[in-house]
Amino acid sequence: MIGDMLPIENASDRGKFALRACFANHRTSDEDVDAVVQEVLAAAAEVQ
Repeated sequence: MIGDMLPIENASDRGKFALRACFANHRTSDEDVDAVVQEVLAAAAEVQ
């Protein structure tokens, strides 16, 4: 889970590592999705 936002799980897509977000609320907006992308990028920068 990233912050209090939503669950993020690992997945495999055609044999490559991927992250999968679970958007379960029908009110999810483009801004919500953009915020998750920014959180994932920030977390990735911390571990590099």
